[in-house]
Amino acid sequence: MLRISSRLLVVVSCLGLSGAIAAACGGSSEDAPAETCDPATNPACAQPDDGAVPTAEIGTSGMYPPGSTVLPDGAVMLPDGAIVGSDALVGCVPGATQCTNCKDDDGDGLIDWLDPECTGPLDNDENSFATGIPGDNIDPCKQDCWFDGNSGSGNDGCLFASKCLKGSTEPKCPYDPVAAADPKQCPPPSEKCIKYCKPLTPKGCDCAGCCQVFDPAGKMYQVKLTGTCTYETLSDPTKCPTCAPIADCNNPCGKCDFCLGKLTLPPECYPPPPDAGVDAPPPEDAPPPPPPGDCPAGIAKCSPSVACPAGQYCLTGCCVTPPK
Repeated sequence: MLRISSRLLVVVSCLGLSGAIAAACGGSSEDAPAETCDPATNPACAQPDDGAVPTAEIGTSGMYPPGSTVLPDGAVMLPDGAIVGSDALVGCVPGATQCTNCKDDDGDGLIDWLDPECTGPLDNDENSFATGIPGDNIDPCKQDCWFDGNSGSGNDGCLFASKCLKGSTEPKCPYDPVAAADPKQCPPPSEKCIKYCKPLTPKGCDCAGCCQVFDPAGKMYQVKLTGTCTYETLSDPTKCPTCAPIADCNNPCGKCDFCLGKLTLPPECYPPPPDAGVDAPPPEDAPPPPPPGDCPAGIAKCSPSVACPAGQYCLTGCCVTPPK
């Protein structure tokens, strides 16, 4: 798992909350417990005399990106507004699953949707890419919508035979390229399946759980989400089998999208605000620019520092409403 020094990279986006950095998940900054910043345990506290941003490592995730700012309490604000150094999701209202309960259930320093192994609001297993739902997705030869919290194609219209899924290594029904090329044996996903499942699918994934997952160094792995696959074992194909996405039901991961495991973006994803001229400086209370990335029409954007409206969940940069 991604280890983030002795503190966590946590910020704002939690099920059922709105707000931004002033207080993660919409809480007031006054709610946060006072802390003593100890350079021995938090490298961010050791701010150089010249005011430069320290290049302290965050576990295995590398250095703070350019444009980061050291705050008075020793925490660090990343270019997108995310705060490194918070100890909890302040003001977060817990949901019913491990991926919405405002806790670091697996002890990796990442909470809820900031943990790559959380693939949606119904995901009840923060320790692996399994869903943690009893009986869910256990049929070795058939797969339905991976992200809707239940198995069976009755409500979602999705039914994917394992023999049709490139990369399937299930001994009872391995991938069969001949069958995959036959639309009678392996038909494309139905319109109902696409309409129902794709909005619940994280960016970089298809409806059957074939996903692009990024490690702390930014390397991308195309893996099938399974109970044996964890963030630590992405490079082990025996635990995280490689796969090929279903084109008709794939949600692409763009350069400026927050995808599974990708919580920081290139500087060019944050264009500077337009120059208002010397005589017209922007007002101090001007709203922040919208988060980068794309979402379907009518779907609000979110980021590690911009939360979703009440009752929604930030899924790889877009606010989704959990299925009933």
